[in-house]
Amino acid sequence: MPDRCEAAQRLDGAWLAPALAAARLDARLRSARVLHRSPEEPVQRFFSAMQKASYVRPHRHPDKDETLIAVRGRFLALVFGGDGEVFEAALLSAGGDAFGFHFPAGVWHGLVALEDGSVFFEVKNGPWRGAEDVEFAPWASEEGSREAVAFIERLRTQFQD
Repeated sequence: MPDRCEAAQRLDGAWLAPALAAARLDARLRSARVLHRSPEEPVQRFFSAMQKASYVRPHRHPDKDETLIAVRGRFLALVFGGDGEVFEAALLSAGGDAFGFHFPAGVWHGLVALEDGSVFFEVKNGPWRGAEDVEFAPWASEEGSREAVAFIERLRTQFQD
């Protein structure tokens, strides 16, 4: 086995800074930094930076589990029924009592950033197959739409402490 120490990567604020800066300018107010080398890798690992006005549209993965862990800031993690009813909501924060969520394959879920500059770490099975890997909830508003803004505000009002 070759010596791979030169490829070791320190994960710190300086490493996250490009994603945080890009999220402020991105149309979806999100940006990611990946650790996997290609979409074909068997494990997909990345950090996602989000601004407060952003959310991860409710979706599910037909055959992949997904685990999210808050690294910076705060999030509202949600589990939905097939009709859009919220089954569970959890406030996640780095270092907090609730800091992450695991979503089994087939479970509708979404995420709302509660602070600018929030970051989560995500792990799921690869390879990444694009649209085949994700099904967006038909009852959930498209990211960036006027309806999404109202949906996010309703969720924040209902579940934020």
